Amino acid sequence: MKIVHLMWTFGVGGAEEMLADIANEQCRTEQVWIIILNDEIDDFTRTSVDPSVKVLCLRRKPGSRSIWPFARLNWLVRRIGPDIIHAHSCSLVKPLLGRLPATVLTVHATREAATFDRSIRRFTRIFAISKGVADDCMKTKGVPSRIVMNGIRCGDVRIRPRANDGYFRIVQIARLAHPCKGQDVLLRAIARIRAQGAGERLSLDLIGDGESRLYLENMVRDLELEDMVTLRGNIPRAQLYEELCDYDLLVQPSRFEGFGLAVVEAMVARVPVLVSDLEGPREIIEGGLFGLLFRPEEDAECARQIQYILKTKDSAAMMELKSAAREHALEKFDIKRTASRYLEEYREILSMKGGTRRGSHLHVPAEQLLRDAGSQPDRVRPSQARKGESAERKRGHRDLFSQPK
Repeated sequence: MKIVHLMWTFGVGGAEEMLADIANEQCRTEQVWIIILNDEIDDFTRTSVDPSVKVLCLRRKPGSRSIWPFARLNWLVRRIGPDIIHAHSCSLVKPLLGRLPATVLTVHATREAATFDRSIRRFTRIFAISKGVADDCMKTKGVPSRIVMNGIRCGDVRIRPRANDGYFRIVQIARLAHPCKGQDVLLRAIARIRAQGAGERLSLDLIGDGESRLYLENMVRDLELEDMVTLRGNIPRAQLYEELCDYDLLVQPSRFEGFGLAVVEAMVARVPVLVSDLEGPREIIEGGLFGLLFRPEEDAECARQIQYILKTKDSAAMMELKSAAREHALEKFDIKRTASRYLEEYREILSMKGGTRRGSHLHVPAEQLLRDAGSQPDRVRPSQARKGESAERKRGHRDLFSQPK
């Protein structure tokens, strides 16, 4: 089976990490390509991909209206002749011309469904990474999806007894984008703990990088937390998996989150987790059975929960919680399980007899797509359109061709 994955970028994030891991599993039995359209590629993520996966980078500048990256994309797809195109953003289907092979979409986050337009009808099947994401797709756009839970390379996560150095070490792992990931909530919680005189032997590491780095650095300074908080930036996943078990608590204070790979990683490392009570994280810990919750935005409640975990960290109940959480994560969130589920779904699609595959036969009028996207088409010579197509289809293809990310 030939599988082509499409991504706009290949930076640092849950979707990119999951794709790298899935491709590494799928390439054991199938031919796999990853095509990255934009010139946004993280070296750590790129080097994590198995050499047998063919990674093709089109180096498009974000926002560019040049037709040539899209022309090359269509040329590559036709040359490869995939059995399955697996897009990781709804908008990635717009530049693809003509009839498509079986084309599927994975929705990676809540609120992503709000960006769907009529091009969603070109997909043969739609997947969601959690029940929360699936519910959002249905509620927001009435789009049904199948749930394929995210996973991680569980066997690569190191576990060992935590050395007692007298410190209670907290970690948060996410892109530094506080409007989504909520690092500011956690910083205010740490400041509350210090103000109550309980933070003397407490430390916090923020692992990740992003657009909020300067904002968070200023916040750390303003809250006078320089001696407690370290912004470590991005680190290789191999290093993260080696060091994660040296922490006493992972806090994920997101304002919205479709899943939460870092939560699973911590559970596998036998690190207790404290997460915002919303969507994906709540689903991972099954409503509090395998971790603790606090209400989103509530830094005071977050601080109370951290102090509770600090007081009970050596109790029999906490030891039991960590062991149960690890077993739950190993059983439910291994990347081998995720990759296998996708292959089963691909085979089911390809084995379908009769009927119309939405992705193969449906053409969405370009004028409607343009109204949804709010952009204007580039001019393309008629010779660039396929022979024998109607004038309407030619116009439609030109419009799809020029859709910027």
